Amino acid sequence: MLLKPSFVKTVMISGLTKGVARYNDLIKQVYGVVFIATPHNGAELANLAKAVKFLLRTNEQVGDLTLHNAHLRSLHQQFLARYNEFPFSVRTFEERNPVSLDKGFFGNLISKVVVDPASSEPHVPNEIAIPLAENHFSICKPKSRDAQIHKSLIAFIQEVKKKVPQQEITNRLENKTQIKSEVKAMQSLIDLMQEKLVHLEKAFVLETNASVKFQLKNEIAELQQEIEKKKR
Repeated sequence: MLLKPSFVKTVMISGLTKGVARYNDLIKQVYGVVFIATPHNGAELANLAKAVKFLLRTNEQVGDLTLHNAHLRSLHQQFLARYNEFPFSVRTFEERNPVSLDKGFFGNLISKVVVDPASSEPHVPNEIAIPLAENHFSICKPKSRDAQIHKSLIAFIQEVKKKVPQQEITNRLENKTQIKSEVKAMQSLIDLMQEKLVHLEKAFVLETNASVKFQLKNEIAELQQEIEKKKR
């Protein structure tokens, strides 16, 4: 599941400190989190982009990523303070290559690492960011399965799988099987209802009695509504 890092942190903190049940339930099902070029303390480039936004045409959200942004810093501090209560592992990747911004007459005058090493380092116990020779855009788009980030992620997933209780894996597989069975049963019911609908529509066309025709029209409308409800 791909999620915005600040959202992940907010969900976890809210689940632990604000008693949000649905968030707390979600946390219990998380066993691994990967940060890829994540600006835990903001990005210096966002400061520059904000300063010349009239030229670069950036949006207001850029201000939320400025270096040493109070909200990002506070959110990450809360995340670290509560980390020991989280049952998951963390893997971090940081970019090392700069991005060149081509903006008309500016050419490639601006060439900078978007998220510097200091900000991409989460400072999670027993975790150090893995530096990659990629820029902010190429780091999340591996060219092949042989790319370092792809191999590392596969290894991380295998490592995390070992921490998931076998009973939970069994339960999830059983739930998945049950869901598939329920979906199949529901589809069979919808198919039968659609067959009945076709039969009623044919009967409606052939019927000449106004009273019976009116009754058939109502039955068709009700059946159509039921089919739509089942599809949802």
